[in-house]
Amino acid sequence: MTSMSTTPAAPSAPMTKRRRRTREKLVEAARAVFADHGTAVGVADICEAAGFTRGAFYSNFSDKDELLRAVMEPQLEETIAQIEEMMAWAEDTSDPAALVERFLGVVNLDRDLFLIRSELALAAARDPAEHAAELAPLEQLLQRLTEAIVAALAQHGLRFSVDPGDAVRMLAAVADHSHQQSLIRQTDDATRLARVTMPAIVAAITEPMG
Repeated sequence: MTSMSTTPAAPSAPMTKRRRRTREKLVEAARAVFADHGTAVGVADICEAAGFTRGAFYSNFSDKDELLRAVMEPQLEETIAQIEEMMAWAEDTSDPAALVERFLGVVNLDRDLFLIRSELALAAARDPAEHAAELAPLEQLLQRLTEAIVAALAQHGLRFSVDPGDAVRMLAAVADHSHQQSLIRQTDDATRLARVTMPAIVAAITEPMG
């Protein structure tokens, strides 16, 4: 996504209740518009969906990039917090496949955020230099997820037999494809494919420690 550098930065006005609600409505509208039409949509489309003017938009966000961060970052922060909480649960789990599946389930975003994240990944694949920064929070999430899964496996005397980062990326790809297929096939079970394949995959890429 190209930043609108010619647009003046949003003023640092006090966050009144009315302004906060305007901001929330813009974020809600942007989620739906980005998911249904892609992140290349214009500010005018977002304003129309939210029922506000461009002036209202620029009094809250300096550009569309800032709005996109406002859409994605709260969910990513919440997910990282859930990963931390699940570390305690991992101590009581004897099934490594169930453990990994549970961790991956935490990062199974809802439809809108899943589509937006997929859109960002495609944009970064087309032009890494232009869009890499937008994927930075997702990369941080993947790194924390990798650390958590490695630690959880170690509690059961296991480790990945391949590079941990590569292993978690592969497992995440299975989870993503499972979610994608559920959307395409219009089913309610977004984890079905991951759930039936994860035990064999985890068994194939883990080994006893030492």
